[in-house]
Amino acid sequence: MKQSMFMRKVCSLIFLSFAFFPSFAQQENGSVVGIHGGLSWIGVFANLVDQYNVVSEISTSTPPALEISYDYRIANNLSIGLGLARQAFTLRYRNYEYEDPNGNDQVDNFRTDLTRLNVGIRGLFHYFRSERREMYSGIRLGITHWSFDTNAKDPTYKLADYVNYALGTQPSFQVILFGFRGYFTSHIGGNVETAIGAPHFVSFGLVYRW
Repeated sequence: MKQSMFMRKVCSLIFLSFAFFPSFAQQENGSVVGIHGGLSWIGVFANLVDQYNVVSEISTSTPPALEISYDYRIANNLSIGLGLARQAFTLRYRNYEYEDPNGNDQVDNFRTDLTRLNVGIRGLFHYFRSERREMYSGIRLGITHWSFDTNAKDPTYKLADYVNYALGTQPSFQVILFGFRGYFTSHIGGNVETAIGAPHFVSFGLVYRW
């Protein structure tokens, strides 16, 4: 039920973003689509906890956030677009002790998967643009949805209280401090962004413009 409600919110956000796009004449290199890998602070923290074995009974695995983006130029120095990012967090428990409903002590090894899905509307201001390079800053407004799945046998198992509180859908806000695109050809290039807020604080990727 929660997942379907989230998908309805995502579809509504995508529809509204395109509904408010002005009808501009087609222009060369007006659209840019990208695929990116980004680092988040929560992901870096989880990997440090695992690397230094802070909790010996729990190991974590957090790959970079994967994102696809689309930006459409509505003026020479302005563009608007969408970003969709997903990041997974895996926790593996060893020798987890709990008491079953019959009062017997049990030991379990299990896995818990957390997933963060973020979708947002991006507004970018391009303060430098040339045939091969462009620099920009901007903001991103959207929503973040957290979900988790586990095969733990303990019926009372739960994540930390603050994690359980964050599960579900919340609004999200990101400030894109600096973005740079450099093009190897007239259409294909590379991209780097630094930002404050979800889904990443730095990302790297490939872009295609037309």
